[in-house]
Amino acid sequence: MGDLDLKPRLCTIRKWADFPGYGFNLHAERGRAGQYIGKVDDGSPAQAAGMKEGDRIVEIEGTNIGNENHSQVVNRIKAAGDSVTMLLVDSETDKHYKEEKVVVSSDMSDVVRIETPPRPGPEDDKDDEKPESDPPSEPPSYNDVQEADQEADQEDETPKPDRAPTPEPVPVDTPSHNYHPRLCLIRKWADFQGYGFNLHAEKDKKGQYIGLVDANSPAEDADLRKGDRIIEINGENIEDESHQQVIQKIKAGGDQTKMLVVDPEADEYYKNNGIKITPDLPEVIFNQTREKEVSERSSTPEPVSVPETSESHNFHPRLCHIKKWPDFQGYGFNLHAEKEKNGQYIGLIDANSPAEDADLRKGDRIVEVNGENIERDTHQQIIQKIKAGGDETRLLVVDSDADDYYRRNGIQIKADMPEVVASETRQKEVPAMTFHPRQCHVIKWPDFQGYGFNLHAEKERGGQYIGKIDENSPAEDAGLRENDRIIEVNNANIENETHQQVIARIKAGGDETKLLVVDKEADAYYKSRGITVTSQMPEVEFRQTARRSNAGTKVTNGDSAPASVQAPQQTRSEPAVQKSEPAQANGGDFLNLSAKEMRERIAQKKKNDPKQKSNMDFRSKFEIFQKM
Repeated sequence: MGDLDLKPRLCTIRKWADFPGYGFNLHAERGRAGQYIGKVDDGSPAQAAGMKEGDRIVEIEGTNIGNENHSQVVNRIKAAGDSVTMLLVDSETDKHYKEEKVVVSSDMSDVVRIETPPRPGPEDDKDDEKPESDPPSEPPSYNDVQEADQEADQEDETPKPDRAPTPEPVPVDTPSHNYHPRLCLIRKWADFQGYGFNLHAEKDKKGQYIGLVDANSPAEDADLRKGDRIIEINGENIEDESHQQVIQKIKAGGDQTKMLVVDPEADEYYKNNGIKITPDLPEVIFNQTREKEVSERSSTPEPVSVPETSESHNFHPRLCHIKKWPDFQGYGFNLHAEKEKNGQYIGLIDANSPAEDADLRKGDRIVEVNGENIERDTHQQIIQKIKAGGDETRLLVVDSDADDYYRRNGIQIKADMPEVVASETRQKEVPAMTFHPRQCHVIKWPDFQGYGFNLHAEKERGGQYIGKIDENSPAEDAGLRENDRIIEVNNANIENETHQQVIARIKAGGDETKLLVVDKEADAYYKSRGITVTSQMPEVEFRQTARRSNAGTKVTNGDSAPASVQAPQQTRSEPAVQKSEPAQANGGDFLNLSAKEMRERIAQKKKNDPKQKSNMDFRSKFEIFQKM
């Protein structure tokens, strides 16, 4: 299609006396703003005026309708009576002018004007017949008369109707039944609180319905109406879902939500005819909240006044589903009772706690705990009910203003009320930085025997673990803890090595060794996530034994200070990791000996009692006695 063919059409459509309606209908396209021409009937006034299926309507009777909804456009067409003038563009023409940033109007010079031609009625057809009295100028030949007679006979055998039957037209605003589900895309405005509608369930009817729609709200602007039944939310059918599930789906949309709805009359029609309502039905009308520029917003938006007796009383009990976090102690709130008031109330809320995240607020009165009304329970009973939930609990609460409203109106607060707002603690993944492996650089002291720790292995868990830690030892000073699991020794991973191999690595360090360890909680965390712990991880904490001089002082950063360590016991044996020295009594080098070697070592440690020598004579024994 060349640029010469890209012209808007100003179509004046006139009804014919023998044709009901204009012969076209409207539809809205999902994801596209504006009103479009749907089906155009063959042989209709609309077709005769140059209207085409898929045309976008720009003007009606000289008025731009770009920002009007479906109902407003239908009303304009009906108000025109038996003739209506519409400025139309097909999809290619529409795209062309948008790319050129030209606003299409009926005043443009290249607009093509087309009108429905007048259609003669039956009486006009009789007037146009020639009188039979006029004789032909020449007498017909025999052949001509014979052919004419044959044609006349054939016409008599099959008489023709006065005119071909016209198709049944479709009214302008319906696809034949005048019912339209609406797909409403509702977007929040920065200067308006929420969407501007509420939900309610009707006892005698299944499903979720639209309650009051606030005036001048995003919901009203998207053509949401009171009494509409909700079919889908954000592309998902919700007809069998609960009130709370529907609320959560609406909240999941963030600052916008898309709702497929039907009014009561349309709902009854589709149910009676067994028609499943989906957004793919051709009669679905798409409407959306208009974008609102910042300049259009008033600095102080006028609040919407809502009568207290209506459903949009703006009081909302809250069902708070509070879940504990692994890196937070408890729920983060406490309870208190007020002397002048009955009931249990929420006291202080810890900042950045699971309770705060679930929208629990200070001063809330508790109505239910885990689905049970607790208004007559004692303080201790409520605490027990909360504890019974384990790591999570559900609290139905009201703030003081809502509490006063419901009591004043004699309304029993329940979790299934339509205005209840549900909220819950978000799932919190504990970051790895919460746990800190420790790289412990253990350095021997000259006045202390060994490192001051021993090793043990656990059959069920596998791996090498730190056993007993001696008080005031190099190991304790370096931050080593009992039950730590060893990951690395001197920067080498030892998780798959034997007990003897690990001891050998520690001994190889001489008077110092580096042990990468994790406590029980950190070990479980890293294992559950398949994370291999290394000394290169950013969360590793580095600890080191404070060095000591021979005089028994700690040396730290070049400065010396008296050592705060007890004088070493002279009878203390050397730890397991030191060669050719007596082993510690609590394990030490004995763990590295065979049974035979251990018996030999014990035999060597026995005192040499000269009285036990069997080959010593009496004189030698007497001399020993004299020396005592």
